[in-house]
Amino acid sequence: MGRWDLSALTPNRRKFLAQVGKKSTNQALQRTAPSRRYPALIAFLRQIGEELIDEVIDLFDRCMAQVDARSRRDLEEFRRNAARATNEKVALFNDLTGMILDPEIADPDLRTHIYRRHPKEQLQAAREESDRLMRPLDDNYFDFLTGRYNYVRQFAPAFLSAFTFRANRRGEPLVEAVSVLNRIKRKVPENAPVDFVSAKWRPYVLDKEGKIDRHYYEMCVLWELRGALRAGDVWLEGSRRYANPETYLIPRDQWANIRTETCRLVQVPEQATARLQER
Repeated sequence: MGRWDLSALTPNRRKFLAQVGKKSTNQALQRTAPSRRYPALIAFLRQIGEELIDEVIDLFDRCMAQVDARSRRDLEEFRRNAARATNEKVALFNDLTGMILDPEIADPDLRTHIYRRHPKEQLQAAREESDRLMRPLDDNYFDFLTGRYNYVRQFAPAFLSAFTFRANRRGEPLVEAVSVLNRIKRKVPENAPVDFVSAKWRPYVLDKEGKIDRHYYEMCVLWELRGALRAGDVWLEGSRRYANPETYLIPRDQWANIRTETCRLVQVPEQATARLQER
């Protein structure tokens, strides 16, 4: 589809030809002259291709939105289930600190007093349960996102490999990260791009030694890709809704000829620096 150059046709003409191809029967097209038949077929197939690409991107967007919503619900459910246990651990901590701070209990006798009130087995069990209840300091829900990793893997590899994602900024790290995921089999290479990783994601994607976690890295790439497609920072050839944002602008080769007249009509100076000073 990318080899079909329809730039010579105006959008309205392409739309008209696509409608002709859509409404015509096989027999009617066979009776039509080739000079009219093939433009209608190409315009129709091009339109169908654009709609299919947009539909696939929309499905990806909805899947990631569902993963996000379910992960947030999982976190809320975890908090509700852990509320009673958390209160018990706070009460235990309060009792222990009370004995530690009690000046009437000598330091050599402190452990004896603690074990008399709370046996060693009880403290060990409380510590193990505290490890299960402990949340990251930011208490974000990204760890629950990886709980949906197997579900995401059912469609993510095929989705990322089916399209060539592009960006107008040279060396866009997110586009490079997608390329990395398409190449790797198991471990993410140490030199994989991480500039796109936001501050909230970074403690999950990178450990204290700077090593990349595969699950969090892949989930972060998919989540950031969803936002970049929505914002137009990343785009797809052959798409209508997620097309290159620059296609909505006046072409560079035409701007030089119409710049003076356009600026006069909208009543703004031709020089950008002058306009910035006005603003």
